[in-house]
Amino acid sequence: SLLLSALAGTGVQVPTTTQPTQQATTTQQATTTAATTEGVLTAERNSDPVSNVPLREGETANVLGIRLRATQGDVTVQRLRVNWPTTAEAPFRVLSKVELVDQDGNVLFSSNVTSNEGQPFYREPNGQYYLLVTGLNFVVPKDTVKVLYLRATAVSTYPSSVTGAITLTVPSGGIRAVTAGGSVNLFEPQASNPITNSFLPQGTLAGSAALSVVRTSDTP
Repeated sequence: SLLLSALAGTGVQVPTTTQPTQQATTTQQATTTAATTEGVLTAERNSDPVSNVPLREGETANVLGIRLRATQGDVTVQRLRVNWPTTAEAPFRVLSKVELVDQDGNVLFSSNVTSNEGQPFYREPNGQYYLLVTGLNFVVPKDTVKVLYLRATAVSTYPSSVTGAITLTVPSGGIRAVTAGGSVNLFEPQASNPITNSFLPQGTLAGSAALSVVRTSDTP
């Protein structure tokens, strides 16, 4: 242009515009494609912890393991629901604290268990208690497996009415996740395959130990 020619004639440095390279453009397109690809989520019971895992008074243990597998694209878990059995004592009579942790031990959710609604258990009109954890934003990258554990701490002393195993259930659709940049909702597990695991409330080792005294033949 006339302006650039005039500036060049005066010795003034004229800035040049650098065009983006093809490599940078390709990288940006690949990142955008990965973020918007629709993934598939599969949720199953993890083999750890085992069924009927003991939970002693005042102690802490993993009582439920959820195995999450993403294929075709990244998946972000947003919500988890765990049902408490209607035949068992209320959760606050059995547990003092619940946590949701990942396989690396990172705590994603933690709450003391009280009798107040939503802290952290809710109660439906039919008496069904359930734990609802929202806002998790737990990412399961494409072609990877992640495990979530429900970790529970027992009350210091179980009521005498607490007997037998307690089965926890992630019902159909109890896990909600999003994919394709948040534009698609996913729900697991399927109705035919709810995720369940049981734990067994037990007394403390000191409380359940029995003292046995044996008199030997040579004792006067």
